[in-house]
Amino acid sequence: MFRLFCLLLFFSFLSCRTNKEENKQSILLIPESGFSFKLHQRDYIEIPSSAGSVICQIDDITMGQTQLTISNEDKILISKSIQPKETLVFEYSERQYQIICEHLENRILGNDYGHFSIQFLTNSIRLDSEIEKIEDLLSKIEKADLIFIRNGKEYSSHDASAHLRTKWKQSPEIVNLNDFIDKIASHSSTTNKPYQVKMKNGVIINAKDWYILSND
Repeated sequence: MFRLFCLLLFFSFLSCRTNKEENKQSILLIPESGFSFKLHQRDYIEIPSSAGSVICQIDDITMGQTQLTISNEDKILISKSIQPKETLVFEYSERQYQIICEHLENRILGNDYGHFSIQFLTNSIRLDSEIEKIEDLLSKIEKADLIFIRNGKEYSSHDASAHLRTKWKQSPEIVNLNDFIDKIASHSSTTNKPYQVKMKNGVIINAKDWYILSND
């Protein structure tokens, strides 16, 4: 009788495991409008259609930001600091998704929380188009007959372009032109001083202003 009970328990376990594997999708079935959710600090949420294998969690919310981690069982898909209106890109089953921090709430009383949304980058053409815009800007910088100033030192346009490309490679989550300009190409990541451009007539302007003018 005891052996029969053990066999029934074993087959029940196998059945539950099989059902879980069948429910797990090779892609995350995110609605076109995105999957929006509220998440308290030091808590986690299971991403839909992953059968609990893909989870999103955040640490304490401090100084207007939090550490966000998305993991697939034992594998970390992304783990980075995020703040409101910031976007991070992660990959699951060879498909790319973006998670957006909509809002972070620091409360005097009660548990802090954030609002987030996940979207499937369904249109690879759209992503390629943004990458192409970044490449075009880097090409304009390299070909410009101007002096670029970084932390008080002058650099050629070729050196400036190479430096920005290196910074970009170190930040794979940057996949659109606006983020590239705001977070990579406008200021030093070590001193936070704005990059500048010396025009042919000697006038010095912020590099961000020149990028905008060059794209008009």
